[in-house]
Amino acid sequence: MIVPNDINQLPLLRQTLHQYGESIGIEAHTLKKLEVALEEAVVNIINYSHATQIELVISHTGTQSVSIQLTDDGIPFDPTNVECDISKAIDERQLGGLGISLMHQISDELHYQRINGNNQLELIKYLL
Repeated sequence: MIVPNDINQLPLLRQTLHQYGESIGIEAHTLKKLEVALEEAVVNIINYSHATQIELVISHTGTQSVSIQLTDDGIPFDPTNVECDISKAIDERQLGGLGISLMHQISDELHYQRINGNNQLELIKYLL
């Protein structure tokens, strides 16, 4: 699914993930966490990438794992290299990074690559 880089597209992307997750039997609490991770990634793309569009591809390997792949044509940004020290007090932390930290916590694997001028982020969640 390809959508314009517009915050109004977020409900459609979440709904797509939700319906896909239900169709393959992902437990409700796991699916809710995946929706949060998707939302964090998409909001970052929308707010910071200057992309014109976002592509969402969801796949799974039987009951083993689910993959959420987001591709955008925005400026290069690798969220796998961003660290947020949540042990520090809020006023001591560097601005930003909490959403990315949350994506790391929810995902079992988080991969980034720059392909043909596009950012490609893949979140993998093990289902077993």
